[in-house]
Amino acid sequence: MSYFLGIDLGTSGVKAVLFSEDGQILCTESESYPLYQPHNGWAEQDPLDWKNGTFEVLKRIAAAVPKEEILGIGVSGQMHGLVALDANGEPLCNSLIWCDQRTKDAVEEIERTIGKERYLELTLNAPNTSFTLSKLLWLRQHRPEIYSKMHKVLLPKDYINYCLTGQFATDVSDASGTGYFDVTNRTWSKEILEVFSIPESILPNVFESAEKIGTVSPAVAKKLGLSASTAVAAGAGDQAAAALGGGILEENTSTISLGSSGVVFTALKKPCFDPLGRTHTFCHAVPGMWHMMGVTQACGLSVSWFKENFAKALSFAQLEEKAKEEDTTGLLYLPYLMGERTPHLDADCRGAFTGLSAQHNVYTLYKALLEGICFSLKDCFSLIENTGIRLSSVRVCGGGTKSPLWLSLLADILEHPLQTSESAESGALGVAMLASVASSAFPSVQTAALAMRQEQKPILTTPTESAEEKAALSARYTVYKALYRGIKTAYSGK
Repeated sequence: MSYFLGIDLGTSGVKAVLFSEDGQILCTESESYPLYQPHNGWAEQDPLDWKNGTFEVLKRIAAAVPKEEILGIGVSGQMHGLVALDANGEPLCNSLIWCDQRTKDAVEEIERTIGKERYLELTLNAPNTSFTLSKLLWLRQHRPEIYSKMHKVLLPKDYINYCLTGQFATDVSDASGTGYFDVTNRTWSKEILEVFSIPESILPNVFESAEKIGTVSPAVAKKLGLSASTAVAAGAGDQAAAALGGGILEENTSTISLGSSGVVFTALKKPCFDPLGRTHTFCHAVPGMWHMMGVTQACGLSVSWFKENFAKALSFAQLEEKAKEEDTTGLLYLPYLMGERTPHLDADCRGAFTGLSAQHNVYTLYKALLEGICFSLKDCFSLIENTGIRLSSVRVCGGGTKSPLWLSLLADILEHPLQTSESAESGALGVAMLASVASSAFPSVQTAALAMRQEQKPILTTPTESAEEKAALSARYTVYKALYRGIKTAYSGK
């Protein structure tokens, strides 16, 4: 039997899953690590925490089967994070991760220097505080002593691949979110690099997601109990990996990820983008395909923030059971804890509960919080549909799928049936598929998906048929959309 390892490097922790060649899960291991927020809007993690956590789970998993039977490893990871390495391959500082919002001035510099329209033409995306480019410019401006020592800049999952293989490599899906990538032609944008005086030599080589970048180095293989012949795939950004594992390989099929961030993801045969830059268009992990997505910055982050600060003594099951009976009329939540991407592209906007009264309690607030996240995802959903894309089927993945209440609210607010499955390991499965191709066990991503994806009968969540409930949700969504502009004047003075 042949096995493939899928590693999912997330914001809260790393998970490794060992899959057989027919997609069965043999074992799963995970490790958590901290998130540092030294100032409001800042978000950092230590790359050594990622490395140590990943190596720990790999050591435990490697003992499950003979090492020669683990043919390949694929890594999926949180996107956009900046990992600055010195000439010895050691991290120079904490990584500024995807939700870090300190780079507003850098975004303004990008727009002044190259112009938003030209930037959109080159990258199919608007300048963004989350993208690696803005972080790189911030580092050059505010930490010149670090920038001057920087030998390579990597993305989070690419740092793990470097630790495994010693190779500096990235894949097209993750590179798409750097802000200096030519998404149409699947290569680094020479114009952007030249305009901002970024030497291409500090960037890794670019591969298609299923390409082999190397094998596990002998020293690491010995340390972890793996074989030095184990192939390592270029891997994929977390959203592309989860979409692949969830079967989103065909045009106009979509997935909604309810993770730390919320993402509406639609596969495309040709690159398509929102002319105002409110969505993202990236390369898919499937060769010759792209995808469009809208992002809610604080999806699961809102849930974990609320639970930690206001409902620590309650289990999620207790919150769910009582919240479903609550009436949230008049109460709305804006999920802008870390600024927002879609549709506002506003690093400074802030979250809020509005319409509070003495009759509300922790359960009412929790239900309103879930509704607010769903309204934000509807913003993403609507923008993609407004480009002329018809979303034929929508699958939901991520930790939020464990909540029947959340799924029910999402179906009602989107007015679209949602499919889920019993498997919650779509990201790890997606990169395990890539690993199977990199190790030559399967000839293509499509054949790997056919062989490894366990087609379970989907669990269907259908939207309400009540005209009264539909009208009420529509009215609430109208107020929700108006609140962003109204509250913006309060915190920005504009």
